[in-house]
Amino acid sequence: MKISHKFLLLIVSVVISLVLVIPVSAQEDVSSPTPTKVRPQLIKDRIQEARQKNIEIRENLKARASEAAVRRAEKLSEARLRICEARQKGILQRIKLMLERGLIIHRGHLRIYERVDAYYNNKLVPDGHTLSNYSDLKAEIEANKANVQTLLDAAKASGGTFDCSLDDPLGEAQAFKDDIKALIEANREYKKSIHNFVKAVLGLAKEARGAKVSPTLTPVPTEGGEG
Repeated sequence: MKISHKFLLLIVSVVISLVLVIPVSAQEDVSSPTPTKVRPQLIKDRIQEARQKNIEIRENLKARASEAAVRRAEKLSEARLRICEARQKGILQRIKLMLERGLIIHRGHLRIYERVDAYYNNKLVPDGHTLSNYSDLKAEIEANKANVQTLLDAAKASGGTFDCSLDDPLGEAQAFKDDIKALIEANREYKKSIHNFVKAVLGLAKEARGAKVSPTLTPVPTEGGEG
């Protein structure tokens, strides 16, 4: 059965979004703000919001899967199938690039987090310098990291199955587009929580060692690139 002409428009939209959405976000300033104290009472709220977001993400993915299961199969006409197949290789290459970038950003965030956490536990704690809200800061990071991982897995699933000959290529293309959009926002929140942790640890290091700030940290990658 022929699908709406909106399918070809969606394919073009997906291609454009794959090219533009991450590079545009690369313009975000990666420099860390001047260290400020994180208010503990606000951290609790952010942790709860991040955990609630993970529940919402999983519920949305489950609902989408259910809708896809009951959606009436729609096959492309022979002419439209040829057009789709001619563009499919390029679309899949861009999907692969988007997923690789998302993974690089995620790993970059994780490296920064682990490095600062190791510095805190190995250098500051043994000397008696501790953060009263250390557990909350880490809980916020872990909650946001879970959201990023969930959406990375979802994007791999939706993007990895795109095929013009599928029963619902329109739905697959839209699903991947939605996953990438949500992943960009989740990575942004993940980065913010890591910056809060970094600022708190560096502030403690300044108190412990005077004007000498240690360690020297590299910027956290933004949603648009590796650094």
